[in-house]
Amino acid sequence: MSDLTIGKTVLDIGCYDEISRIKVNTEHFLHDQIIKKAKKVVGVDNSKLLPAEGVKDRESSYIYKCNVTNIPAEILRTIHLIL
Repeated sequence: MSDLTIGKTVLDIGCYDEISRIKVNTEHFLHDQIIKKAKKVVGVDNSKLLPAEGVKDRESSYIYKCNVTNIPAEILRTIHLIL
């Protein structure tokens, strides 16, 4: 699946719950696989474990804390879904 993201900007919904220390650096860690191939990854998650300010997990990836049914316009602009 991560091959579909090569060179693209990706909106990764519900990605923070996948950030499990058990999955890091394995083929089972989808978020990490996407980051390795995509141009840019914008993650959104409403996990209680995610800090309110979000997490910059790689140079080309940031995970924002928000409800996926109400993603703020400023986040959508970062992936060019709103001009």
